Amino acid sequence: MWDALKSIPASMRSWQDNREQVYNVVATLAATLVISATVTGSRPSDVVAAVADSVGLTSVDVWLRSGAPPFISASMRQLHDGMVIATVLLFVFMALVPVMQTRHDDEQLLGLRLIRLLGSPAASTLWILLLIAAQHGSLRSDLAAWRSTLSAIAAWAVAGVILACVAYASARRSRAQDLIRPLLAAPIRASWRLLLGASTALIAVLLAAIAFPLAVASWMCALESDSARRSRRQADETLAQLWQPPSGAKPMA
Repeated sequence: MWDALKSIPASMRSWQDNREQVYNVVATLAATLVISATVTGSRPSDVVAAVADSVGLTSVDVWLRSGAPPFISASMRQLHDGMVIATVLLFVFMALVPVMQTRHDDEQLLGLRLIRLLGSPAASTLWILLLIAAQHGSLRSDLAAWRSTLSAIAAWAVAGVILACVAYASARRSRAQDLIRPLLAAPIRASWRLLLGASTALIAVLLAAIAFPLAVASWMCALESDSARRSRRQADETLAQLWQPPSGAKPMA
């Protein structure tokens, strides 16, 4: 445990080797601030200031409330709108790219392409964009608009499925199902793939918010100690050094 704690400063300094872990911490902090600011109706800087004041860091509280630079203290509506648009575009990009890359291979879509979204930097970046947007404007109106849009899309999707089922049932009664089946197969398949991509993107974004706590919980539940892991690694390295690959030469008589 102490070895893991001692390695934290070195991991923070070694960005190239540990950028994923560092970015997970940043994403978790950003998600926490975004959710807290949205629930309380304040800005992320106000949340940090309140926490700093509660733990006795009065200077940080005073600086954030009265001495912070304009990027933090001022509210820029255009920047807020730009970050919200960038967030939507990034989410759409996350949902559509795996679907488009595997448009002729459903098995690959279900296997690798969507799984790669889980833990991707794009999911963490979305929380960073939302953090900037929340700092310069409330996200409540945007969330309401997104909820209305998703509700409308869901209603149209349900209506489309019902109409497709009615059309297929009518065609089957008239024994014309072979004619209508190709017409319904393409839109149903496309809708299913888009729904799968959007659902996986949403799960990836939610997991990015708790990536660091999950990593800590996984480490705490590990069944192997640091000393055992280090001994096993040293044994593997020793065996790798002693093992010589066959050269293919015949032994001399």
